[in-house]
Amino acid sequence: MATKKEWGNATWYLFHTLSFKMKDEYFDELKNDFLNICMKICMNLPCPDCSEHATAVLKNVKRENIKTKKDLQLFFFDFHNDVNKRIRKPIFKEDQMFMYHKAITKNIVFNYITILSRKYNNIKLLTNSFHRDMSMNEFKNWISHNSNKFNP
Repeated sequence: MATKKEWGNATWYLFHTLSFKMKDEYFDELKNDFLNICMKICMNLPCPDCSEHATAVLKNVKRENIKTKKDLQLFFFDFHNDVNKRIRKPIFKEDQMFMYHKAITKNIVFNYITILSRKYNNIKLLTNSFHRDMSMNEFKNWISHNSNKFNP
């Protein structure tokens, strides 16, 4: 079973890395699908409180205001800092977010899939696990179909 820190870090790394590694020429094509995938991921986070908050943020985002890849990156930066404030963690400075340029996309995706695919031996989480598996399969199909639209 993954800890909140493990799956939280894996999820944030995934969101940030994909928003940085998305090729500029595919931004318009991918933006809405990417945000929809992020929504489904957030709807299936192992922590109900986290899931509820993240889903609300993504439901309320004004997608028409995200016009560029930089806007998308800043959206996730602000979203992450909003969560950090809620859980009393340090706030990231904008210059720190460029570390995602150095991330290796396939490694970040593999790490996310590995961590979030762990099974929970809790009967209350069994239904959530089923939905998480469906969401994970959808993500795997999407990333497989679109992997050429992201820098390595």
